[in-house]
Amino acid sequence: MPDYDTHNPAAQASAGWLILLLRNELGDAGPTVESQNTSNTTPNTNEERLTKDDKEYLCAFLNAKITNINSSFIEGQPVTTSPYISSIVAFVDYIEHHQTESPFNDPTARNAVFSEMINMINSGCDQWTKNGFYVDGKKTIVDASLGETLGLVCSALHGEDVLLKQRYHFMIEANLQPNETLETRLVSEHNSRMLSLFNCLKNLSADRKCTAGRQHDLLNLLNGVYPEVQKDGTYKPILLIENITDFIVSKLSAYLSSMMKKWPEPLRVGLMRNWALYATGHDDDNQPMKVLMKKLKSKESIEKISAHLEEISEHYGLSPENVAVTISQAVAAIDDLDPPNDLSPIVPCVMQILRTVKDDEPSSYCNARNAAREKLIALLKNPNIKSFEKLEPMLQYFIEAEMLYQSVKKHHTMSTLIEEEDNSSKALESLKVQLEFSFKQLLELSKKLAGSLDGSSLVVEIFKHQRTDLQTAYSRFVETKKTLENLIPYELVCNFFAMMNVHQFLNYRQQDAQIDYLKQLLQKKSFKLSDRVLKSFIAKVLTAQDTGAIVEITPYEINRILLHGLFTYYQQDAEEAWTLPYKTVLLETITWLIAQKQSHTTHNEQKFVENYPDYLLTNLLVMALTWDIPCCRAQQKTVAISNLFYNFDNLLNALFNCAQTKQERDAIFNAIENHLNLILRTKLSLSTLFTLDNNHLSEAQRDIILERTNLKTLIKDLEEMGALFRLDLNKLSEKQRSTILLSIDLPTLIPTAIELNHILQLKYLSNQQKALILQAINLQDVIKNEQQFFWLFQLDEITLPFEHRNMILSKLNISDVINNDGLELVELLCLNTSQVSEEQFNSIWQTIKVKLNTLITNSNQLIDILEVQRLSPAQRSDVWNFAKNNLKRLIHNSEQFFHLLYNMDSLNLPWNFIYAAVEDRLSTFILNTHNLVTLFKCPRVSDTQRKQVLKALQSRLNTVIENKYDLVRIFKLNTTQLPSEERTFILQEVNLKSLLSGNSLLDLCELGEPRLSTRQRDLILTVAMEAKQTIIKNAMDLWNFLNGKRVLPQSMYDIIFEATDLSAIITSGYALNLLLSIENSGFSEQQREKVWQSVEDRLNTLVLNANELRNLFKLNTMQLSQEKRAIIWRAVKDNKAVTDGLSEDEKNTFVKLIGSMSSSSLSL
Repeated sequence: MPDYDTHNPAAQASAGWLILLLRNELGDAGPTVESQNTSNTTPNTNEERLTKDDKEYLCAFLNAKITNINSSFIEGQPVTTSPYISSIVAFVDYIEHHQTESPFNDPTARNAVFSEMINMINSGCDQWTKNGFYVDGKKTIVDASLGETLGLVCSALHGEDVLLKQRYHFMIEANLQPNETLETRLVSEHNSRMLSLFNCLKNLSADRKCTAGRQHDLLNLLNGVYPEVQKDGTYKPILLIENITDFIVSKLSAYLSSMMKKWPEPLRVGLMRNWALYATGHDDDNQPMKVLMKKLKSKESIEKISAHLEEISEHYGLSPENVAVTISQAVAAIDDLDPPNDLSPIVPCVMQILRTVKDDEPSSYCNARNAAREKLIALLKNPNIKSFEKLEPMLQYFIEAEMLYQSVKKHHTMSTLIEEEDNSSKALESLKVQLEFSFKQLLELSKKLAGSLDGSSLVVEIFKHQRTDLQTAYSRFVETKKTLENLIPYELVCNFFAMMNVHQFLNYRQQDAQIDYLKQLLQKKSFKLSDRVLKSFIAKVLTAQDTGAIVEITPYEINRILLHGLFTYYQQDAEEAWTLPYKTVLLETITWLIAQKQSHTTHNEQKFVENYPDYLLTNLLVMALTWDIPCCRAQQKTVAISNLFYNFDNLLNALFNCAQTKQERDAIFNAIENHLNLILRTKLSLSTLFTLDNNHLSEAQRDIILERTNLKTLIKDLEEMGALFRLDLNKLSEKQRSTILLSIDLPTLIPTAIELNHILQLKYLSNQQKALILQAINLQDVIKNEQQFFWLFQLDEITLPFEHRNMILSKLNISDVINNDGLELVELLCLNTSQVSEEQFNSIWQTIKVKLNTLITNSNQLIDILEVQRLSPAQRSDVWNFAKNNLKRLIHNSEQFFHLLYNMDSLNLPWNFIYAAVEDRLSTFILNTHNLVTLFKCPRVSDTQRKQVLKALQSRLNTVIENKYDLVRIFKLNTTQLPSEERTFILQEVNLKSLLSGNSLLDLCELGEPRLSTRQRDLILTVAMEAKQTIIKNAMDLWNFLNGKRVLPQSMYDIIFEATDLSAIITSGYALNLLLSIENSGFSEQQREKVWQSVEDRLNTLVLNANELRNLFKLNTMQLSQEKRAIIWRAVKDNKAVTDGLSEDEKNTFVKLIGSMSSSSLSL
């Protein structure tokens, strides 16, 4: 299972980017994302791409396969052609077809996989993950369910899509090895992909990862596998970025390599030599490398590297801020870079030799090896050697011999930490003799060839014979050492902690056969660390220390020591395992690991020590220190192994709590007292320990802890400090709090006003301590803008007394703080008198007053500030005196202008100043009828100004007045707001023909005097006469026109009725019913008859359902006669769409009703 940190921004960016890519190429690319400028925006869609029917089908399909893998599952079919269904089914079919092969032949494993898929499809589909990545600097959130992700990954790995098959084909074909057929490779790659998906789902079924972790594990299966199209049209395996720093360092190395390949060979070889020596510590004072490193770390270099990486970071959606920071970190890590391997084939060989270390073992074969090593390194350092390639035969032979040499050293390491007789001594001594001879011969040849390397062919011939003798000796040794190696799973021991992590440990412990094997092995006497073995190990270390030699402790030895304690502390014979020599070695090992974690080691060394979780080291340390205390030993045996990797139940607190007497508690404290800095270095450990009551940890002991620990390194963030200061006073006294404040680095802990705000609100922080904090920090660096100032000063008077507010103001240059925008400024000005005194407020205002030109940049900010109730009349005058001369600059757009208009009266602002500021922009500010009506309703707008507004809008009136409703709305203004002359102007300028309909024509004419003069009405009617054919567009228009108030001359109604195409507007039974229902006396019988005549011959296509028929028959006989009803019935009685919707009673009623007309024609 990959270690894929779901909280890592790079992992989230890769996941979000990949989901969108797969949706576009394989899935349903529906609406999925929302861009944002802030990091806390909620995505605009939670649309599930697996429908309810899809889920039900897939779950039934998988359940059938759990019951019987060979089930054909013919019940039901997928109701959609969702690509997710076909890809998931294809994966299950693959498992079925390979059910006789491992691991698919294990029913338990298969069912675990199918059950996990059901969980993802069913319940998992409702658990959304939010993966953020960046597009054009804006964060984008991608939501995807586990069910959708499973479908996408199945599709991507199975490759059933035709285009995807071609991609895999092209990508694999471009990388075929000699003597390898394309067909064989395609099948092999496909099987590998299916196996990885199966194993991933199997592992997830037993894991307890969060939804995001499960999703990322699925997506990570595509890393280095899925073919991504490149700019040149080729395909390469997709790259998912798990760690930005490692990714950038690798790209930086590739970039430097491509640059150096262009250099002349002598220059390239010289740099490669210098770089190799510098990187391996053989020449730290190498001036050419120092110059190069300085140049690479320069500002110019960072800019070049940033430009080189910009395209890559944009492609993968990495955060611009994170990339910028990481580039700096990567450039700072250039010292750890090795020379790129592709500069020369011999680079890895050179680096391997330079990284070997002198062996201080006092033996002849070690001395011979050291001498040969030193001579080869001297040759590598020799500037007269222009080509490393000529040294290659000797370097390769040394590496071969060195590998056998390290095998001997490994054997020694294993044999010194195991209670087993070594029966390989004879073969081992023979191998040492051969190694000594080989190293000596290599030394002599290197001396002879140091001046001229043209005899390298001779070296090859000599080594050819010697290599055979060396391999023969090694083979004999391998045969005899098998017994020892079979006892010790060397690689498993060396890599145990590297493969462990917090989420995986329990899973590995319970299910991984290797771990079970290791647990059983550690219970064997031969593998346990006996006192004899440990004393021998201690003696080796002490001897080396006495002689000043380098003490080399291997990862194998470290892990053997830790694993011995980890797997034996809970056994019945634990007392025999946790002896004094073991505890001594364990303490030294843990102390060394912690020191390495805290030191400024190289990138690779830091990765090694990070394999050991802090909590594990701390818990083992506490166990070792308190093992001899009976109550502690009993308590430790109750702790699950997995919990030692966590901080679930703080072990140290548990030990204090289990102690029944003061004597036991004092014994625990005395045991840990000299190791407090090691024990309390993990997060929240100090505050957790101080949660003990005084019966378990006395005040005097707390004082000792604070005195003995390095509080500056221990309390490194606000969370740690807050956890301490939230403790009750009986657990952390006033004196102890002051001790802490005087000892920690407050400026580092409080970089911004956010942290200062949180700290000042701590419950038990005294005023004296608050003053101490304010004195210790640089407030000018902490409070940088109005918003941060507001955050502090909005605190209540108890949290931040006036004396502290005065202290802040006295240390701040308020002019530098008030420099941002008017929005934050308003919040600051709204602070009440309990938060800012009148004197403080007036002092702040004097700074604001001179900066109004930069603080108020638009009219909305002007309004917000003028609405502040606390401003005095004089201060309000200051604002307006600035604004009146800058209104034109402050009013940016229509929205701001009308917002100012709305607030004009409440703020008592002079209209003429406002109008003058926008007069030349009115045509762009009045966007629609609403704007125009709002402006004309303002009582301060003069008649002259109204004329000017309409004149300015003359060319745009048809876009402002877009429809008939806009025209009616404007004419409903009273005559003061819109005088008669302006109404006539509007009617002449707008396109009346396009605005008039039956409804709007009536609404306008209904206004009457004084809103609509006779002249204006005649103008409208003239246009209406010209457009009579287009006034009535549907039956509803005609109904409104004829059925409403009679505000037009009757002749006008008749003319428009005659111009109407009745056949075109009566398109349904509903429309016919609507017109026949008109009862207005102005609607004549002749007009009603014309309506009937227009539909009589198409009733069978007009009345299409029972409801339309019912409504027609509900009309009275004046509106629809009996004869016409009979005609309608004859037209529809054979239409089942109509008659099937009628009840038998309705049918009988219709027959009886019409029966007298023609009973024979109406029979059912």
